[in-house]
Amino acid sequence: MGLFSRRKKKNQNEEILKIAQHRLLKYVTARDENGSEVVLGKGGRINVKDGVLYVTCEGKDVFSCDAETMEFGELLSHEGVRIVGYDSDGNKKSVVCNFH
Repeated sequence: MGLFSRRKKKNQNEEILKIAQHRLLKYVTARDENGSEVVLGKGGRINVKDGVLYVTCEGKDVFSCDAETMEFGELLSHEGVRIVGYDSDGNKKSVVCNFH
């Protein structure tokens, strides 16, 4: 394939999500308006149900967004993922989920 080929890449969100769904979360953080990290929860999982991605910690949902429109990327350390999406109010939010 050439440099400017029209071949589409596989959906990287799906590949990373498959890995992340089977990992336990150590903790989940988000940045507040002042730029400091806030811990949203500890000990949880990432799940997708009916097209919605849920990050659940200690039995409650700490983050949810539409699974089709989210941005999902693995951290360079491979010890977690960063999820950016729109919540039910239409606000753009970003969370970092760190694995055990």
